[in-house]
This record gives sequence, structure tokens and C-alpha cells, in this order.
Amino acid sequence: MCPQDMLTVALRDWDGASATALRAIYQQHHTEPDFTPALVAACKAADTESAATWLIKHQCEIDGAALLPEMCATVYAMLPKFTHWAARLHILQCVDHLPIPQTVADTVLSFVTQEATSTQKLIRAWSLYAAAQLAVQHPRYQSDAQALLAAAADPAPTGAVAVRLRKARALLDV
Repeated sequence: MCPQDMLTVALRDWDGASATALRAIYQQHHTEPDFTPALVAACKAADTESAATWLIKHQCEIDGAALLPEMCATVYAMLPKFTHWAARLHILQCVDHLPIPQTVADTVLSFVTQEATSTQKLIRAWSLYAAAQLAVQHPRYQSDAQALLAAAADPAPTGAVAVRLRKARALLDV
């Protein structure tokens, strides 16, 4: 079995909860030449998307490494197609490390606009932050991001949500 297939099996076998198990998968596979492309490919399957996106997030946090632009475009294009909320959250949490290519900027705006009113507080907060990052990277979205922050921001955020909203507002200077 080739290393890419072994990675896919490991992602499928993940219990859906253990960060320790995901870190072990990362340690075992991250030096393989096709590791990152294999993770991006695994984002396309419902049974591996949460594990794959967690590993992409982990790789960004460890290395600060960004994906190649075409990989970023693929991952961002997958945002509205993810079946699990955790996969969405993981990619939103990578927005500082993964530039948003112009080719998928409208897709990202549509997604974060929809999720800016999510009942899940972390998804909502990270969507608003992603909208601000989108505006920083592509200034034509400045007014859209400001409108989202004004309309969807939690009036009394707490914890991680408060931090993310404060950072989003700081990016836009609002």
C-alpha cells in the first residue's frame, strides 16, 4: 500500500474525536512528499473531511505553511460542500495562513455571509473573521465585510467568540 493510501486509511479510521490520534497521524505522514496534496484530496470525501481539515489546520499552526494557490482554491471551494461543521470551522480557522485566491473569493463571501448568522457561535465568529480577512486580501469586499460585522456581530460576545470578533473589527478598523 502506498503512503497516500495509508494516510487515507488512517483518516477514515480516526474515531472522530481524538486530537492525539490526529497528531499521531500527522507525525507519521507529514514528511511524505504527497502529504499536503493527499490532505486536500481527502477534503473532498465526507468520511475524511474533518480529519483532513484538522490536519491542514494543524500543519498551518505548526509550520505557518500555506498551501499552494491551487490547493487553497480547492479547499476554499469545498467550504460550502463540507458535510460536517468541524471541517468548515477548521478551514475558517486557517484563513490567516491560507490566502484566499481571487478565483474563489465570491464563493468564500457567499459562504461567510450565510454562516455569519449560524447558530454555532464559533462558526459565526470565524465566518465574520474570514469576511474581514477576505476584505483585507481583496479590498473590493470591504463594504460587504463591514456590513456583515455590523449586522451579525454578537452584541455581548464572550470567550473565543469575543476575541475573534475583536480581531475581525481590528482588521477592518471598525
